[in-house]
Amino acid sequence: MGEAFKEYDKIVCHSCQGGKQRRTSTEGQTVSRQKEGILSAEKPEPGDLVFSDQYESSVPGRFYNIRGQMNTHHTYSGGTIFYDAATRYISLFNQIGFTTEETIECKIKIERDCSSIGIIIEKYCTDNSVYVSKAFEEHLEEMRQTIQHSGVGGHHHNAHAENAIKIVTQKGRTMMFHSALCWPEHTDLKLWPLALKHAEHLHNEMIQMDSGLAPIELWTKSKSSYSSIQNAHTWGCPVFVLDPTLQDGKKIPKWQPRAQIGQYVGASPNHASSVGLVRNLRTNNISPQYHLVYDDFFETVHSRDRKSVV
Repeated sequence: MGEAFKEYDKIVCHSCQGGKQRRTSTEGQTVSRQKEGILSAEKPEPGDLVFSDQYESSVPGRFYNIRGQMNTHHTYSGGTIFYDAATRYISLFNQIGFTTEETIECKIKIERDCSSIGIIIEKYCTDNSVYVSKAFEEHLEEMRQTIQHSGVGGHHHNAHAENAIKIVTQKGRTMMFHSALCWPEHTDLKLWPLALKHAEHLHNEMIQMDSGLAPIELWTKSKSSYSSIQNAHTWGCPVFVLDPTLQDGKKIPKWQPRAQIGQYVGASPNHASSVGLVRNLRTNNISPQYHLVYDDFFETVHSRDRKSVV
């Protein structure tokens, strides 16, 4: 088994190199690194210690529920991420801006999700920035929560949150590169918020090698059916959507196409795991769809301009 993994490591993937390439380490160079789990060793229960940080993007990102052309006043510029120290569970919220009000709204959203499964967040560990504002501190006092900030130059104190950003960014970027390489005609960098949410979704649902459990199982303290993984598909791949008239059980003319092609941009967060978010290539509208056939290997599209996107 070990030899098989070694051979697997030698396989080079164009998409992975474009999304995850890093500097080659210098021989003999030693790197000081915070060991995984040290900061969470004394906080074994979900919600006891949650790391948080913010990420940003120079490319404006679109809302998935906006129809047609993007409104420049309603685009994402980044967001806030939360990482539970005990379970490695990640919660990611895209934001229009980085105001204290928006960040508090994200905090309220994750705590609302926590309360639905009986989890109470007791302590946060963050950098400074918006987390040291008076409004944020007042909100913490109101919720009877404590917070620990990183010192100047001490970003390793919030290493878990920064690593969570790295995880979703690398996965999201790699998925977007793969889609762009296979289907460049329909590449849209403004879809990055959907790619990040899909990366978050996959991270939480996939089994961790060391524990044998998925973060969602540790977070909810319940066994997963793994239906989300069973229904997972390649982000950005072509999908064939059944004609709406046929979906309603009605008939259409015999020689009329029974399906139209769209683009899969992630699992719907508000529906069953078998429902996917599909981008209409003509109107740019994104909607949840169920009657779908997925082309995970891009076999039904023949691009005339397959080239490197790096």
